[in-house]
Amino acid sequence: MEKVTVLSVVCTDALYTWHCNFSVHNGLDVLIAKVRYLVILRDKRGRPVDSREGVLYYGKIRPGLAIGTSNGNGRFDVEHKTKRLLGKIYARILEFDGQE
Repeated sequence: MEKVTVLSVVCTDALYTWHCNFSVHNGLDVLIAKVRYLVILRDKRGRPVDSREGVLYYGKIRPGLAIGTSNGNGRFDVEHKTKRLLGKIYARILEFDGQE
């Protein structure tokens, strides 16, 4: 079982894009920071059509808590032409810094 996970991806409709945010949950017993993530946008048949990778630089996540992404820190946009292809948005944590 993974201890640092993405809880949910939520997208809201804007004029030309979707603005998408997600939450990262820290299931470890230590503070974490600099969480590197990967988001894969898949079509209705499960094939990847786009991806996003980045680092959450702002905010440390205490043990047992979560942090949501925000404008400039993990939020990503999906254009309407890509949105029409989407079946699912999948996100996962690649790595992070643990701090005691």
